[in-house]
Amino acid sequence: MRELDHILGVYQQLDERGDEQVVLGTLVDLRGSGYRRPGARILMTSSHERAGLISGGCLERDVMRQAWALTKDGPCLALYDTRGDELHPQGPYGTGCDGLVTLLLERLPPEPSRIDPLSELADLHETLSGQLAMATIYGVAEEVGADSALGARLALRAGHTADASRKRDEAFPEHLEAMILPELEKLDGASRAVSVHAQGYTVLLETFLPPTDLLVFGDGDDVIPLVELAATMGWRPRVVGKWPARVTRARFTRAHSLCLLEKESLEDITIHKNTHVLLMTHDFDWDVQLLPMLLASEARHIGLLGPRRRTMNLLEQMRDRGVLPTPSQLERLETPIGLALGADAPEEVALSIIASIVARRNGREGGRLSREKGAIHAPHERRALVTAAAEDAS
Repeated sequence: MRELDHILGVYQQLDERGDEQVVLGTLVDLRGSGYRRPGARILMTSSHERAGLISGGCLERDVMRQAWALTKDGPCLALYDTRGDELHPQGPYGTGCDGLVTLLLERLPPEPSRIDPLSELADLHETLSGQLAMATIYGVAEEVGADSALGARLALRAGHTADASRKRDEAFPEHLEAMILPELEKLDGASRAVSVHAQGYTVLLETFLPPTDLLVFGDGDDVIPLVELAATMGWRPRVVGKWPARVTRARFTRAHSLCLLEKESLEDITIHKNTHVLLMTHDFDWDVQLLPMLLASEARHIGLLGPRRRTMNLLEQMRDRGVLPTPSQLERLETPIGLALGADAPEEVALSIIASIVARRNGREGGRLSREKGAIHAPHERRALVTAAAEDAS
């Protein structure tokens, strides 16, 4: 997320000046191994400034060298083959990755009839809720013959309510929209990228969430490195505390916001489906008050610092007060929060907590990669869509 913040920041600065175009490179397809996954982006300016990565740094120089010439007539595809042969066992770029990387290169800002993908992402980043789904055509079969559709997009912006807004490029075929829209609506939850083939078109489907909303209850010294690390990740850490001398900008320089409960009530604190909540109060009575409210909220995940015995005591206190959490509420509760790193110092504890949240968001347990069986990442997902008429004919 920090990388995308950098890309959007550079793009915004250039847009304010209004005197320079950029080339956006999007990794749309990967076959075999690669350092980055589909959806990775690189932004290149004519003054040789760069933001983002589409590899480990081995392909960027060549991409920057060719990007402007390749896009002079419009969006185009660039294929990078990192596979080795007898003469170059580690491949032509020396990576040893053994994969085929396909990039969609396009100049921004686009024509008025086209969706600006970075503007859409910037709008999403202005909030901490909602979701953006985007479909981008990156393959057109010869029999279709619509080269102008390369890079055409369909965008669906959904909030944390049922409301949604949709945009479609003129070059994005209407019949394809009808097929793709249901697939976009299925991609709910974590950010991801999937390729689909439909009626001669190959389309990259992506979902984007806003920067991770991290709501931390607690104002102790151990919260400081957690906020620093979360901000470095590009997250939006919010701190809620009770003591005026502790809830200060001097202590939490990189917090997105500070909330003093002496001035605000719990009902004034926004919690939505993209919020990860951490209880780091070191105050049992306060946690007894907070936990029922948090379990009843829309929070995506609730983490408690401390031993399991303490959490069991909290749940028993809730039960004695007539509050019984549901199984679905308890599924969102992680206690004790963090990966088993043997962490002791506050900085190590912060790393353990952040790593646990990343693993949870990606559906992983957070074990050692050296002990994982098979590939580090699942292969890029591809689907074939057919019309109802084609299904009936088969």
